[in-house]
Amino acid sequence: KAEAMTRRFRTAGGSSAMTYLTSPAEWTKEAQKLRKLKEKYALPAEVDNLELSLARLHDLLEIVSDVVSKVAKGEAKGDETVGRYLAETLAMVPRMDEAEFEKMIGDSLRDHLMVLFCTKLTQIQLAMTEKLLAVDLQ
Repeated sequence: KAEAMTRRFRTAGGSSAMTYLTSPAEWTKEAQKLRKLKEKYALPAEVDNLELSLARLHDLLEIVSDVVSKVAKGEAKGDETVGRYLAETLAMVPRMDEAEFEKMIGDSLRDHLMVLFCTKLTQIQLAMTEKLLAVDLQ
């Protein structure tokens, strides 16, 4: 049975110790803890938020469309105030064709991916620098 092993090393600030997990059971436990923490504190990605918002908007538009259809067919009585409100709301929506909309979303997505790439690259550089500075070569 393998057990955790502690190794001492010297850093610029003094002596430190690091515990290494040597058994697969310990790795699994730590991986499960890490996964639970990530799930608990994870924020939805920007694309996920957009997808949820669009799905909710689609559901609301279906409800409004059903009501308007019933009023247009004479199956339900219409309300002038609600009709004006819907007309004003729809007038606020900018008009753009599908190609222009797809280009706008594609450009935004590319920009977002580039920022994510640069962020990860910076995190890796900082981690490597920290580890290299912690090594005492004497």
